[in-house]
Amino acid sequence: MSDKIRLACVQLTSGTDKAANLEKADLLVARAAATGADVVALPEKWNAIGDPRVLYDAAELIDGGESVEAMRGWAKQHGVTLVGGSITERREGREKLSNTSLVFDPAGELVATYRKIHLFDVDVGGQAYRESEAEEPGDEAVVAEVEGWPVGLTICYDVRFPELYRILALEGALLATVPARWRTRSTSPRRRRWASPGSAVRAMDAR
Repeated sequence: MSDKIRLACVQLTSGTDKAANLEKADLLVARAAATGADVVALPEKWNAIGDPRVLYDAAELIDGGESVEAMRGWAKQHGVTLVGGSITERREGREKLSNTSLVFDPAGELVATYRKIHLFDVDVGGQAYRESEAEEPGDEAVVAEVEGWPVGLTICYDVRFPELYRILALEGALLATVPARWRTRSTSPRRRRWASPGSAVRAMDAR
């Protein structure tokens, strides 16, 4: 394991147009790789975001999925490890979708798959948010090898649950990825929760 790792985080405002999101991500990944990054990380649901109908329309199988193959190609083309934020995954024989993070090595090989465990089901300010309407939770903590470093994979609301990070640490993780997205309104419950310093470091509670 090298003593340093250079990481580039891609940020983009994804919408409901999957093709447009893929095109934008292609350019941004190339730009990030050009900085000399060893690892390029994408955001949560970077390829499509919206209501359950949008998610079902955009969902894909890992085997041969459009976004999956795009990420595989970017990793191989640019010679980087790609932490694919997350995409909405469709799985054979399952009614609900998964919010899934994939990691590809510089050869374009899929080396890790993590499905978000903690879904954002909350009531805030009289408004209900139910990720579980379209998605089902994962059930496995995952540590991936990223450029020789053991990295725990998590997604967004997972950060509110320190026990997951405790498990990842016990399994050897030295770093953790937390791709996340929320509304830009200051009233967004996700934004308020993350704005609190206490919430932002919640994963450290179990040290």
